[in-house]
Amino acid sequence: MRYASGSVSMRPFSLKTKVGVVFPLVTICVLAVILVLSQRIVESHIKEGVSEQQCQIVSLLADDIDRQVASTRDTLVAIARQATPERIATPRKALEFLQGHNDELAIFDNGLFLFDRGGRMVAELPLALERSGKDFSYRDYLKKTLASGKPTISDPYESSHGQHHPALMFTAPVFDKGGSLLAVLGGSIDLARSPFLGRLADVKIGRMGYLYVIS
Repeated sequence: MRYASGSVSMRPFSLKTKVGVVFPLVTICVLAVILVLSQRIVESHIKEGVSEQQCQIVSLLADDIDRQVASTRDTLVAIARQATPERIATPRKALEFLQGHNDELAIFDNGLFLFDRGGRMVAELPLALERSGKDFSYRDYLKKTLASGKPTISDPYESSHGQHHPALMFTAPVFDKGGSLLAVLGGSIDLARSPFLGRLADVKIGRMGYLYVIS
């Protein structure tokens, strides 16, 4: 018995096979590309929307802080205008003057201070005359106010009070009748307890988002 030998040739794909197999594969690939591109476009729009929303939130909060800072500064300037030479002639009189504005400690929760034109403490609240005569002329906020004769808002600094919290000092010059600088009134805010900065720590954006304050 003999067997015929030889290679078996493969028949080319028929049109039916091409339509039934190749076309679905091409369709799947095209749909996959469209899906990926669509996903990226959607993600881009979502990121842009979230970014714009967060920018608006931060802008509103920043504007609110700016308004409160300006209001706080104006309050201190108004108090300084009431500080006549006669009212602050001695440490005891200066203390009485500050005690007349004791209610302002609700704003200046880290203390009210009166410095002479040499940068030495005259009187303060709530420590009264405990540090009267102590030199604080090295503080930048005093240097700036004494040099310019204008109100100043300091950079954050470490408070000299016992808790050593970060603080912000507002200053306002006190002038005599001739327009010469007589003293500097200071109002300090404890940033750890500040009603318009401390509360930012409680603001949550989503589940994990938070606010971070920098200069």
